[in-house]
Amino acid sequence: MNPIIQKAFESLTSELLSSQTVGIVVGENATIDKMAAGLSLYLSLSAGGKNVQIISKSNPTVEVSNLVGIDRVGKNFEGNTKILTISVPYREGEIEKVSYNIEKDKLNVNLFAEENGISFSERDVEFIGKGSTPSLVIALGIPSAEKLQEVSGPEVKIVNIDTSLSNTQFGDIVLVDSSFSSFSEIVSEIIKSLGLPMDQDIAQNLLDGITYATNNFTSPSTSAYAFGAAGILLMNGAKRTINAPKINAASFPQPTQLLGNQNRGQMRQNNQQRTGQMMQNNRNNNQNRGGFQKNDTRRLEEMVQKMKSQEEMQKPKIEQSPIENVEREASSDVPDDWFLPKVFKGAKKNN
Repeated sequence: MNPIIQKAFESLTSELLSSQTVGIVVGENATIDKMAAGLSLYLSLSAGGKNVQIISKSNPTVEVSNLVGIDRVGKNFEGNTKILTISVPYREGEIEKVSYNIEKDKLNVNLFAEENGISFSERDVEFIGKGSTPSLVIALGIPSAEKLQEVSGPEVKIVNIDTSLSNTQFGDIVLVDSSFSSFSEIVSEIIKSLGLPMDQDIAQNLLDGITYATNNFTSPSTSAYAFGAAGILLMNGAKRTINAPKINAASFPQPTQLLGNQNRGQMRQNNQQRTGQMMQNNRNNNQNRGGFQKNDTRRLEEMVQKMKSQEEMQKPKIEQSPIENVEREASSDVPDDWFLPKVFKGAKKNN
């Protein structure tokens, strides 16, 4: 393993052991691999007694719906609410003024609209609460620190985990290495290094992630860590999923193959037509010259023989079965006069 990455693993181990609250942020448009890695780390840390939350800004897609723990993914970190935002639809110039006033034990937020009035209804009003930020945030597949502004603060330590070289290398602990073929194998290594719990659900999530990222271990970029992690996951109860084989157009017979017999028949017919035409032309020419010449006849026979040879080359070669060879050998031993009629003469006895 890269010495820099090895050092990052050691630093991450130390931070995870000392942090009581951990937040996992999965990048937008998460694949099976990325979401499986985040959920597996969440489940393992939770089983180890940590206060862990996992969030993603994008809604989970159908392809990740079978991962264990997908229902635990939120939009924001919960806890003691620090900021409450009242969100309403806005059209340019629709709201002229915003104010608030306190009436007894209530705080009223006032929106003053233009002459046409407010276009949205009460159903369109949203209340967004932001809780306290965890002391350690683990970012999975997030390219830059700007993507974490809403979920992190100045005192939060950030762990940056990615396999893409386009990552900006932000964070306090940077674990970015393109030699890994999946996020799931990185998380497998983290769980193994920390000695965290790994049950069958965690192992299955991680194996599904590695299988997806490596195209069922057939991708040329599949790393040795992927195979090593897969072995450990299988020993922890994970099962290989059977994927439908990809349909390759080369496996289907081509039109030229399907029409091979038809093409050979057409070629034979064309050769016969050309032969007949040539014989007719030669016959006409010889009639004009007073008959066939020997050279013309020989040349015509050579051309016909050449066409027959071309036909034979186009025919598929069929190997003769052993029984045919036996019959041929048997027939070669039969005398030439076997099928000729035989006349038998009897001898007369003298009385």
